[in-house]
Amino acid sequence: SPPLRDLVTLPQYFERHGYRTFSTGKVFHDAYPPLKDRVNGQEFSVWGYPGNFGPLPGAKLVETPDKLRLIDWGVFPQRDEDQEDWKVADWAIGQLKTMPKDRPFFLGVGFRRPHVPCYASQKWFDLYPDETLVMPAVPAGDGENTPVFSRYQHWKLPEPTLAWLRESRQWRPLVRSYLACVSFVDSQVGRVLDALQAQGLAERTIVVLWGDNGWHLGEKGFTGKTSLWDRSTRVPLIVSAPGMKGAGG
Repeated sequence: SPPLRDLVTLPQYFERHGYRTFSTGKVFHDAYPPLKDRVNGQEFSVWGYPGNFGPLPGAKLVETPDKLRLIDWGVFPQRDEDQEDWKVADWAIGQLKTMPKDRPFFLGVGFRRPHVPCYASQKWFDLYPDETLVMPAVPAGDGENTPVFSRYQHWKLPEPTLAWLRESRQWRPLVRSYLACVSFVDSQVGRVLDALQAQGLAERTIVVLWGDNGWHLGEKGFTGKTSLWDRSTRVPLIVSAPGMKGAGG
């Protein structure tokens, strides 16, 4: 839009200061610019594999009250290699393997998990056996002692309520699926970091890892991200730089 036309984005700033810039996966929330308008050299030197929220099974694994296709969870697919986030990591790794050593670079890698649909292969579920699964702490009446307005933040949204999850015996499966997704995407971050190390780039690269929102898994009576509560507003922000010492919270 005209008011934002002259603003300089992060990749544009780096590009203007001698960097080559690369993008893959969910960057700019998939919205800017639209896929059809992405041209190398505009916004990024190279627009890479965009990825998506797939793959999806032939039918929903869980029949939720809202029929939205992405509101689903469970064991799928069988192979990590079929996940879109794996393919995003593959593209990023390919760029690192051919990255010129004489010019600085900026590489934006946008993973989608953990996010609906909460799908992961069986090996990640195996890390969280049902018999030892640690569930979110949800006191009796959680959310009922807050102003009425706070309970309308989740009104008419597709994610199921805690009441429905309990009634349908899907609360534990959803929590387990979410945790499996977290571990899966951790492994993809690890693949990219291993490639950075293998190419001798780690000692001169700043790595920043962050998420865009947290996620309720029953707290305050609902699931999803659309709240101003702690679970939804707290996000990870991790910075690692050569020679960096100490840690902050």
